[in-house]
Amino acid sequence: MKLLILNAHSPQNAGDLAILRESIACMRRAFPGADLTITMNDELSELLPTEAVFVGSFTRWMMRVDARGEWRWRKPLVPLYALLLILASLVYRLAGLQLLPRLPERRELLRAYYAADVVAVIGGGHLYARHAANIAFVWLWLGIALAVLMGKPLIFLPQSFGPLPGALQQAMLRWLLSRSALVVAREYRSLRLLAEIGMRRRVLVLPDLAFAADLTDAESPLVPEVAALAAQNQPLIGMTLMDWQGQNPQFGNQHGYEQAMLALMHHVHARYGARVVLFAQCTGPTAAHDDRIIARRLLAQARAQGLDSVDFVDAALSPEQLKAAYARLDLLVATRMHSAIFALSRNVPALAIGYLYKSVGIMEMLGLERHALDIATIDSAALCTGFDAIWSERDEIRRRLSARIPAFQDTLAHLPLLIRRSVEEQA
Repeated sequence: MKLLILNAHSPQNAGDLAILRESIACMRRAFPGADLTITMNDELSELLPTEAVFVGSFTRWMMRVDARGEWRWRKPLVPLYALLLILASLVYRLAGLQLLPRLPERRELLRAYYAADVVAVIGGGHLYARHAANIAFVWLWLGIALAVLMGKPLIFLPQSFGPLPGALQQAMLRWLLSRSALVVAREYRSLRLLAEIGMRRRVLVLPDLAFAADLTDAESPLVPEVAALAAQNQPLIGMTLMDWQGQNPQFGNQHGYEQAMLALMHHVHARYGARVVLFAQCTGPTAAHDDRIIARRLLAQARAQGLDSVDFVDAALSPEQLKAAYARLDLLVATRMHSAIFALSRNVPALAIGYLYKSVGIMEMLGLERHALDIATIDSAALCTGFDAIWSERDEIRRRLSARIPAFQDTLAHLPLLIRRSVEEQA
């Protein structure tokens, strides 16, 4: 049997890498001995797991690198390429012929689609749009829809869906999900959105794959800097940061967000005598995705303002290293959603700063939605007030997490069997 997993993004993002590993493990448990190919947006690297074959994704067809080293969509090419790919899929479905592009990387990708017995969409959040004419949504949707057009069983591993402001986008998603063998949402907000757009088929809700069981604290590799800080007799607060404006130029509150984070560093030191340690949850694939840049900037500002209680682990850490580090914190202020999941999975309270509503949805799964703030409207007062609220509840949150997280992990353990049965039922 041949399996194809779509839409892996980058191993330089620790959250993406954790989901990638769990997606591989899940599909291998569902179909032992199967050959596994994965489509990847980022360049292939030594960071990738060795138990699968990786090929460049359709996203790479439409991306160019601008003068600043950032990815930019080549939007005018989308209609022509979409038409050609739909035609190739239908020719394969109806006549069994495999039409292939000339470029080797693209040929390899189409061959993986043709050869696949089962296609799965990697866990995460792919199908959303910022406006009704979002061409990126169309292209990402098409890369998944080709599996349906070719007659392949399609599995959605735990996903966030939406927002989708356009009626056509909603209809496209309905069409795609209604023809899939199994659809799994990773939070109830996505389930509500699917109901609102008229989805009538069964959709399961399971936790994000990054909640899956992993190394125990005794087995986890602890970063020496964090071990030294945790040994000091004062509260230790972690922070993950991101340049959301760098990834989304229309975002208008980047300066306000950064100043709020800086104000919180002062606040926790003055009120609680706490130290702050900054982490880079993501280090690429472009400068806008590299959390080390914004962390260095805010660290320099804090030092310039006379605040010497802030440290930064200036390194690209593995998911295991990050989870082990977060386990030593008293609390994590998490902009990167999977940094919140890493902390919560170690029973550490997290104050989430959401840049898409998936963050609130994940917190809602744990009954912690009141401890999620919106990056678009955040300011110093709101962030400090939000921190004080979760700090006062931290012991109760830890007790709640100690019961809920094992239940999440037990639930995820049933996913491989659900996948296999769904594929067999559609056959």
